Amino acid sequence: MAEITWIKLVTNIYTNKKINQIRKMKNGDSFFTVWICLMCIAGEANDNGNVVIAQDVPYTEEMLASETNEPIGIINDALSLFERFKMIVRADGVIKLINWDKYQNTDGMERIKEQARRRVAEYRERHSEKASGNGSVTECNVTSNVTSNVTRSVTSNVTSNAPVTQCNATDKDKEKEKEKEKEEEEKETTQRKTAPRFTPPTLDEVRAYCEERGNGIDAEQFIDHYNSNGWKVGRSPMKDWKAAVRNWEKNEYRRREPGKEYGPNGIELAPYDPEDPLNGLF
Repeated sequence: MAEITWIKLVTNIYTNKKINQIRKMKNGDSFFTVWICLMCIAGEANDNGNVVIAQDVPYTEEMLASETNEPIGIINDALSLFERFKMIVRADGVIKLINWDKYQNTDGMERIKEQARRRVAEYRERHSEKASGNGSVTECNVTSNVTSNVTRSVTSNVTSNAPVTQCNATDKDKEKEKEKEKEEEEKETTQRKTAPRFTPPTLDEVRAYCEERGNGIDAEQFIDHYNSNGWKVGRSPMKDWKAAVRNWEKNEYRRREPGKEYGPNGIELAPYDPEDPLNGLF
């Protein structure tokens, strides 16, 4: 992942309806700190709003507690609140900020990714050519110098031809490697063309499948999540959306505990508090 050292933050964030309600709650300032931390981590990761420490290594509640210096209870309460406010989703163990591409310069971030990939590719190519070229030249020069110092006879001419043969052999090896790489690329292109193309499901299809399984998953939330990340599972393109639905059923954050109330999307509901300023908003 290419390094990002900045994120966009609107100047009226303190008057935002959701942020304003959050900051008025008990522990609201701590919740706000957690939210800013999530944005910074997502920006640094530069992975479409996913809160990850590295590729396929998501941040856990314990890691966030360490980053923000907040108790684990505050982290759990904050994440549950952000889910209720439709600010994040959690799937496959990964926290993802909703509407990340709407508020951040994702085009600029993608350009940084591409520039980083190019720099790495160019460095490897230069390093490979330099190592191969230096090896051949050194061998030719050393052999030529040694034989010329030992004798000025015909033997020097004969031995000096040997490195040239070695250099030519190295060039042939390079050509063979290039031909092999070209064949592999053509093979991969053919496989991609012949592979069945994945078609994202409609909202009605996901809703019908969830009702059939009786899993309580919010079909709209499922569609929004995968629309936002280009229908990918981790780094790989999705092949079977029904399998993804079944994986959502297995997520630990959706496991229900006896004696607690849950909404239709499987998220635990907070106990009713008559003084909660959010009553009546949901």
